[in-house]
Amino acid sequence: MDGRKNLFTRREAIAGTIATGLSLAQPTGAFAAPANTSKITNQVSAKSIDWLKSKGWWPLQVHINPTWSDGNMVLAVMKEAKLLEKRGIETSYQSFTAASYVNAAYIPGHLQVAQAGELGLYAVMGLKVPTVAVVVYPAQLQGFMVPPNSPLKSLRDLKDAKVLGRPAVYGVTIGSTPQIGWEIAVDTLGLTPEKDFKIANLAPPDIVTMPSGIDVVGIWEPLVSQMTHFIKNARVLEPTGRYEFFSGYTYLRGEIAESAPDIVQAYVDAFVEAQIWMNAHQSDALAMLEKQPAAAGQNPALIKQQAESYNFWPKPTKNYPFKDQRGFWIDVLEYQSKVAHQNGHLKQELSRSDFESVLRPDFLADTYKRLGWAVPSSPMYVPKNWTGVVGKPPYPPYLWNGIDLSGPEPFPSKSDLAMS
Repeated sequence: MDGRKNLFTRREAIAGTIATGLSLAQPTGAFAAPANTSKITNQVSAKSIDWLKSKGWWPLQVHINPTWSDGNMVLAVMKEAKLLEKRGIETSYQSFTAASYVNAAYIPGHLQVAQAGELGLYAVMGLKVPTVAVVVYPAQLQGFMVPPNSPLKSLRDLKDAKVLGRPAVYGVTIGSTPQIGWEIAVDTLGLTPEKDFKIANLAPPDIVTMPSGIDVVGIWEPLVSQMTHFIKNARVLEPTGRYEFFSGYTYLRGEIAESAPDIVQAYVDAFVEAQIWMNAHQSDALAMLEKQPAAAGQNPALIKQQAESYNFWPKPTKNYPFKDQRGFWIDVLEYQSKVAHQNGHLKQELSRSDFESVLRPDFLADTYKRLGWAVPSSPMYVPKNWTGVVGKPPYPPYLWNGIDLSGPEPFPSKSDLAMS
């Protein structure tokens, strides 16, 4: 996206690799070499296991969403390769596809590890459920979609019905992130309800059909790519990310971080090991994902395309949950949660201090340190010369939102290695 090149020499690469305990065998995908994962496979303590058992949280209940691009593959590898069991944690994986169902199990404690978008995180925070968010799934493509032959060129065309000659009908799943993105766009562009647009509440399966009578729909991956590249019944009018940064999270019960932090660390270590393994064994990783519930019925070509975009090609450090780098992720969450609250999607207003306490990048930082990886100095999904300001849309293009990778990002480059 920035024309990044692996500029350091092979001699420097070998020196850095040896110094950080990496192996040069069988380079594959985005990785110059697979890492020595023995440094992140410590067994959890008997004390922490006993504590989990005392809470009734044994086996550990982990959520896996088989249709969620990025996290779906990482969790599938963790599950099939038994990476948590390898660390001494008996694990049961539960499959849900909607944040409401995830939180219905997470809030009373039946589920201890969840994967959900920011609205799911807001909900548990608003209810004061002790929670730590340790992984972010950043900035994926969501789209305001229109039929291929639509006369609309941008959302600005909806103002005063100047193109359609009537209010546009926007089809969206009420309570989803594309609805919040729409509300931010409406405010940014000065659009007026009923005069410029009307809302139709549609379920995702209906949205994908691009139904008659609907002018614009809002949807997320992998459905954006399914509609544009495979069904070919829609095009992206604008990325939702021009107005709203998508972010999803792995979040765990905060009591675990308080009383058994080695369990949280083991989860994060397993997450990173899965990323390393799947890049060295891409065909096997795809097969692991395809056997998961719901994913089994998806187009294998779509699964592969999503894996390349969100798993194989980006740097594995993309999932680092920044607190204060260029507005990510505290500023994003603070701004977008206020929008959600103002529009009635969130009953409780959340503060900056709430997000400060919930976001916990220290666990991933610890994993990276033992691998010899550097904590990223800046989000890899925004260009170095990016001029956007969080909270002041519309935003200039960034990765997956106007900018696409054309192949694997070199990793590790010199800047990705911790220098002693």
